[in-house]
Amino acid sequence: MNYLKIDNLQVNYDKECIINDLNLQVKSGELLVILGPSGCGKSTLLSAISGLTNPCNGTIAFGDECVYSKCARTNIAAEKRNLGFVFQDYAIWPHMNVFNNIAYPLKVKKMPKFEREKRVSEILEIVNLEDKESSYPNELSGGEKQRVAIARAIALNPSMLLLDEPFANLDTNLKGQLMKEIKKIQEKLGITMIYVTHDQNVAFEMADRIIIMKKGKIVQEGNPQEVYLHPKNKFVARFLGESNIIESNNIHKHKFCNQLCKKINKDSAICIRPEDVEMSANGKSCGRIDNIMFKGSRCNYVVESDGARLIVSSDSNLKI
Repeated sequence: MNYLKIDNLQVNYDKECIINDLNLQVKSGELLVILGPSGCGKSTLLSAISGLTNPCNGTIAFGDECVYSKCARTNIAAEKRNLGFVFQDYAIWPHMNVFNNIAYPLKVKKMPKFEREKRVSEILEIVNLEDKESSYPNELSGGEKQRVAIARAIALNPSMLLLDEPFANLDTNLKGQLMKEIKKIQEKLGITMIYVTHDQNVAFEMADRIIIMKKGKIVQEGNPQEVYLHPKNKFVARFLGESNIIESNNIHKHKFCNQLCKKINKDSAICIRPEDVEMSANGKSCGRIDNIMFKGSRCNYVVESDGARLIVSSDSNLKI
């Protein structure tokens, strides 16, 4: 069942088109990751879904309820859309302790004190902050602050959770830990999530499905394996991981690609991932190593052959 359905959405800022005729469907309980470079419209799309930004055309519906329609003149206020929103900068109250930060939206909704305290205790356990309920934001780490923001966002049992680059300010190890926690929360609550990022590693590790945006449009969608292994165009191939893009008119320069000449149409290109090329210290040479980039367990080797260059990924302990 589709929980979110967007048709022909357009959003302009100062007469500049940011989202252009976008169509999207999100299934109930799905964790969708929106991936794309800065300025492609990812955050604007979240703002339009949440009601924080007014589109200039199209429709947005949650299940059978239309929350925005240009034609029908419908625009449900953000606070009535039953959504949770987690921002990059935490956005938690500095003068409130953890318990009161989480309890605040429940208090606004006039939930009875007993129910409110019970709900906050449940949420604290879900986000592993039981021992921090009396702490203030200035006493918390970045990861703890973000968990408070997530806890507050899910306190009212939203039908969907929107996350806009929530881990951008965190170090790599902490980001990895929180990604796992987000995934566990999503699976435990069965909540629909839309996660915006420009970090492809986050997308690959978390997503049920990925959509890739460019200049306000969706250029490809699918599960992580599909979009990585079968990019639809050169933009997607270059954006998702490292790649060797070889134009059809340059294939003859690559000794290792001669067999591909018969399999590629004129005016097209092929994408070869660095990890799909095998390099061996034995056998006939078809190129010269021009540069080596150490990357921990693996190395990237820049191989040159008759003026053509190819990036090859191999084990760091390869004996050359």
